[in-house]
Amino acid sequence: FETICSTFILVNAVFAIFAANYDIQHLGQEQPFFMASMEVIFVSWYTLEILLKLKVHGFYFFVGKLWRWNLFDSFLVALALYDQIITSFAHMDATFMRTMRILKVAKISRTVRLVRFFRELR
Repeated sequence: FETICSTFILVNAVFAIFAANYDIQHLGQEQPFFMASMEVIFVSWYTLEILLKLKVHGFYFFVGKLWRWNLFDSFLVALALYDQIITSFAHMDATFMRTMRILKVAKISRTVRLVRFFRELR
């Protein structure tokens, strides 16, 4: 399960860089369907991951050894869900939407958690 999650994080990090570059080059334009679909897939996966971890670990999710990572992941997933809802259902000011796109780049910080995974492989 951790390997699958780590793979998703790496692929998402690469995709986030690609999407941010595309957004900068095409300011004011909507993302292509493929890019929007990939965003939904990533957010859905991360939401499922958090829900599965909550189901398996219960309250330990918030107090166990990895509680900081779990909180960090939960915050990023909540931010991504908020972004998806705002993007899908509201036509906001372009400046606000650009700000939200920049916050998507913050998702790349999930790759920091991979350091722990790779350290465990040694």
